[in-house]
Amino acid sequence: MDTWVIAIIVVVLLVWFGFGFRVVKQYERGVMLRFGRLISTRNPGLNQKIPLVDQIIRLSLRVNTTV
Repeated sequence: MDTWVIAIIVVVLLVWFGFGFRVVKQYERGVMLRFGRLISTRNPGLNQKIPLVDQIIRLSLRVNTTV
């Protein structure tokens, strides 16, 4: 019984840890918000955040042209 509880806790922690990363692509920048307030900007690459607390919004830096 105790091994099942430990296994469930380990799986929950791995899922929680997996939701803590976001990938920002080369042509984007990330804006990190903590409870809706600006914390910092994030550069391209793998970025860490606190699940359910932080939010990373990805903004595109590509140029849109219209004719």
